[in-house]
Amino acid sequence: MVANNHISIEPSHSIGPRETARSLKIVHFSTEGAQGGAGRAAYNIHRSLLGTGCDSWMVVANNSKPESRILNGYGGSVRGRIRNSIIQRAQTRLLSEINPRSTFFPDRYATIDLAKLALPMIPEIIHLHWVSRFLTSRQIRGLWERYRTPIVWTAMDLAPLTGGCHYSYGCTGFEKQCGECRVIRSSGRDDASRSSLESKRRWLRDVPITFVGATEWVIDKVYRSSLFSRARAVKIPYGIDQTIFFPVERASARRLLNLPIDRKIIFFGATDHNDERKGMSYLVEALAHLHERVPSSDRPLVLIAGQSKSELMERIRFDRLELGYLSDERVLACAYQAADLFVCPSVEDAGPLMIPESLMCGTPVVAFAECGGAPDYIRSGINGYLAESRSASDMARGIQQVMEQSDTGLITQESCREGAARECAMETQASRYRALYEELTDQNA
Repeated sequence: MVANNHISIEPSHSIGPRETARSLKIVHFSTEGAQGGAGRAAYNIHRSLLGTGCDSWMVVANNSKPESRILNGYGGSVRGRIRNSIIQRAQTRLLSEINPRSTFFPDRYATIDLAKLALPMIPEIIHLHWVSRFLTSRQIRGLWERYRTPIVWTAMDLAPLTGGCHYSYGCTGFEKQCGECRVIRSSGRDDASRSSLESKRRWLRDVPITFVGATEWVIDKVYRSSLFSRARAVKIPYGIDQTIFFPVERASARRLLNLPIDRKIIFFGATDHNDERKGMSYLVEALAHLHERVPSSDRPLVLIAGQSKSELMERIRFDRLELGYLSDERVLACAYQAADLFVCPSVEDAGPLMIPESLMCGTPVVAFAECGGAPDYIRSGINGYLAESRSASDMARGIQQVMEQSDTGLITQESCREGAARECAMETQASRYRALYEELTDQNA
């Protein structure tokens, strides 16, 4: 069954920017607009579709980049913004009291009022992205019943598949019925995770949803889930803006960021360094191993991006420079371009988006072999290194090896960018989504 449903959409050569293809009417729903990894990924899909002539709109809860085709899901009123803020704060406070590191969102709270939602047209496709804290399964069903149009859901994490967690930390409860949820530290079988999963089952069991995953890891999780094991899942890699993420002379990027020209630079970034999934502890341990292996004259500078601080940073024995949260994609691209390599120590991730972004900039990546999309993008000795899962020692070995291979010319900007440019160009992504949309709308006609 899995083999039959798992489809990888290839770009349609008959569809290009502004060609005479019909103008599909698409409405995207996303909690975030153009910020954060999930928000940027959704926004890139929307923007790339506009380039093919689609009539594409976004409905979002939070947006730091107001645009004419991005609508506030709560209507934009002061009352709506206050309501949105109160609900989100209450959720955050409740979850932090249960588990400070929780990423659990039950299927009961929403910040959108569908009765007041005024779309500019009747959509032919409803495209869901990361919609936690924004849409519940009941509202998703409401959208389908109102428009009777195909639904595409790009899974940015495991949230669509589980009883509330965005990542399961190795738990397989979502493959059955959830309960005894470790994320909310529950020992009860009929806890919030099970009730949320059953709520999704009740409202979505007969709603025709086609899932999209950017990586094989996501596709596998869809088919393992008890909710959507019989659904169709399509692999469409992330689209990366090649006008922003591209190789430049490393020294030029370093001058822009006021970084040393003649020193090795290791780049790491994550929105929340305290999130266990992001593997900061493994990075720190790997750098400790590396510190013992390289002579003092060759010790690199560690460049760190992210909005949160971690006590683990104080254990990094190399010089480090903290850039903070890089909301400007051009500055983020400059950080990739300035680095000798990007390290992704994540242990569980649907992406991460930063892997193909780095490769698109011609910068090699070191990551754990079992982390999300790492095996989709990285080829050891060509554009980076796949380390043994959760092995800080092997990650250190990979960092050292990649730096040496870059020095000898075995790894080049061209070898890093080649695969990413072929698979992750925004035009390719748009063409693949168009092909999927047209197939679904033809079936729905």
